[in-house]
Amino acid sequence: MQRLLCLINRHHLLQNNIFLLRSNSIANQIREKPVNDKILSTNLQRTSNQTPLDFSKYIVTEDFGLVSSEADVYETTKSFLNKPTETIKYDFYSGLNFYSETEKQYIDLSAFLDDIVHVEDIETFIDDSEKRAEITLDGERSQCFDVSKMLQLVSRNDYEGIVNELNNKKWPKFLENDILISKVLEIIVANAKYEEIKKVFNDFAKSDCMAHLKNSIALDFFIKLLDQHNLDTVVNEIGKLKDLFYIDEMSTILSKKVASQVEMKSNEQARTLLNTAFELEYSLPDIERLWKMLLSKGYITSTSMFFELAISQLLEKREVDLALSYWKRQHSEFLESTCFHYFYKYFLKNDIPLKGKLYEKVISMESSMVRSMNVFADIVVCLVEMNRIEDAKKQAKKMSLNSSQFKNPLRRVKDSEVYGVLEGIIKETTKK
Repeated sequence: MQRLLCLINRHHLLQNNIFLLRSNSIANQIREKPVNDKILSTNLQRTSNQTPLDFSKYIVTEDFGLVSSEADVYETTKSFLNKPTETIKYDFYSGLNFYSETEKQYIDLSAFLDDIVHVEDIETFIDDSEKRAEITLDGERSQCFDVSKMLQLVSRNDYEGIVNELNNKKWPKFLENDILISKVLEIIVANAKYEEIKKVFNDFAKSDCMAHLKNSIALDFFIKLLDQHNLDTVVNEIGKLKDLFYIDEMSTILSKKVASQVEMKSNEQARTLLNTAFELEYSLPDIERLWKMLLSKGYITSTSMFFELAISQLLEKREVDLALSYWKRQHSEFLESTCFHYFYKYFLKNDIPLKGKLYEKVISMESSMVRSMNVFADIVVCLVEMNRIEDAKKQAKKMSLNSSQFKNPLRRVKDSEVYGVLEGIIKETTKK
């Protein structure tokens, strides 16, 4: 593998190690050749007469470089305001101050450099995209790519081989090879550049009127796009991509179970996309615009996703009034309430009295949308999530809750341990 040698202050390091080099060189000569007194005495005399090189008066202008290159150095002056007027070419080997060609031939320079330089794989310095095969789609493309060959390339995750096939061959029938083609598109999205991905999507959409793009692939593309470009670009692509295809993925699914699984995965990916937008510090109106575009194009079905993410982020920043305003919007615009638990946990974490005006306001808002007993069931779930098990048991016993009242709060629980504890509390304390 090609490797890049990064030389940091190389001349100073070479000077510090020269004694060891000379010792090793002389030792090798003694083992392999008879000692020549004349040569040794001459070398000793030259050593005593020679003035050591003072590296402190040089400034190396290249901190990194290859062994074979030269470094530009300038003589320093007492005043740091003076600029160098003359460039001195300082040969790499001259810095070693060799006394003879014989001495030089006994030095394994590559081994020496392994001791004094920091070696890194070149992949850390060269952008991966520069090494990738380029997607051009400009080959003859008179025949469809070989399915068995493409299966092997996909199984090996051979991006270069896949690109070569796509550049020179056209797509086969989608309905007969939908799983394979989707795998190919996943690899393209993961590895190709933005413009290349667009080119592949356009070409794929034109190849077959029955072709469609999985929502999961499109959402992976949007996540990558947001990370590498900006939110406006993502919103623009969401608006265009769906219109490339005549058929939507959800229209091809006949099983309710499979449809539910696809929707769940799409919603999870969309949450990742919106969370990334929050992390990149886009404004709430911009993130809402992104969410509404996903919703309008059928990539997601969750009408509560944006409000949940916005309210949780605002409460972390202690912007309670703004969080309440978004919660009111969820009530009025979508007739939903899925954010009560964020407020309740906020009260507990910040030791806000549960009998104060703010708490009463939150309880009143939630009760206007949800039955009171269901609100108390949600409180029990919050207490368990915050590891306040005894308080949760007391609350459940006090309110005489039944299992049906826990149905909605339990939908948001992902932690299996929390779910197990709640299951035990429900069995022990609820009415039969």
